[in-house]
Formats: sequence, structure tokens, C-alpha cells
Amino acid sequence: MSRDYFKHSNKLWFELWNPRNISQFNNEKILTPELSPTNNFALAKREHFYGDTVCGITLKNDSLLSVLSLLGILNSKLIEFIYKSTTVPKAGGFYIYKVMFLKDIPIAIPDKAIATRLEQLQLALVNMNKSDTSIEQEIDKMVYKLYGLTEEEIKIVEEHTSARAVTKPIIEITPSTAPTEQLTIS
Repeated sequence: MSRDYFKHSNKLWFELWNPRNISQFNNEKILTPELSPTNNFALAKREHFYGDTVCGITLKNDSLLSVLSLLGILNSKLIEFIYKSTTVPKAGGFYIYKVMFLKDIPIAIPDKAIATRLEQLQLALVNMNKSDTSIEQEIDKMVYKLYGLTEEEIKIVEEHTSARAVTKPIIEITPSTAPTEQLTIS
């Protein structure tokens, strides 16, 4: 064996792995498949655990966001546009949704009114367990407002996400006045 960590460990090669803290799994979380053609974030309850082809997002105890409002933001057209503009697609137009890429998504913190409305809309989608274009459009409009996009920027995002086209960034979108938050991604 040529790797030093094997030489300096008292464990056999098959015993070495990256252990996880069970508390990260035993709470409400957002999951996404590691390979997906679009943002495909979903809510998972406390009792649900996930394997190695899924990436999980949990919030810190002192988070200013709720899981539902974050879920709405992550599934928005704007975040999909940003994500696809900053990562490279794999064969077949699939994107890799792993910690090394997800940790760089800029998450703006909504004020109380917007957060509450995002939660209500996202809960409606979760309870329906299906897509609803009118609710998704309302969430997108709220996210555009949260990030301070102009009509021209919204048009660019809409054109690129409706066609599922992948391009290099045309505009730089950063929430200049909204606070942002670091997520725990496992």
C-alpha cells in the first residue's frame, strides 16, 4: 500500500472511512441527487436518512433561515442559473451537486415577511407532492426581489432557465444588501 494514512493507521484498509455525526442526519434536511440536469432539492423529514448518491443540507441551530424558505430559494430559477453558470456540466447535461460546489451558492436572508411567504408557498408544494407552475413562479418572483434583480437581469435568467441552456455568466448576481448565511452541507 502506497498511501501514508494506511501505513500510520492501526486500521485495515477497509476500516478507513469518513464517519459522520448522526445529529446531522437526525433532523429535517434538504436533499439533492448528486447528478441532476436541474436543481432538484427536496425536503426530508427527521426519520429519513440518505446514502452516498445524495447530498444533504442541514441548517445550523442559530440559522436565520427555515428549511422551507431555503428549499424555495434553492429550487428557484435564479439559483439554478447561478449554479449552472458557475459549474461545469457532465455528459448528457447533468450537473454535479456535491459539497465542493454547493457551498458556494450565495444564499440571501429574507426579511420576516418574505421568509413567511416563502415557507407558505413551499409547504403548499411539499404537501401537493408535485409541481405547480403558478406557485413556482411566485417563488421565483420573490427570489428575484430578494436578490435585487433588475427587469433586464430577470429576463436573462428566465431565458436561460426556460431553455435549460448552459452558458458562462452573463451577469454577476450578488446580494449586496442582504445578509448571507453559511450552510452545513454533508
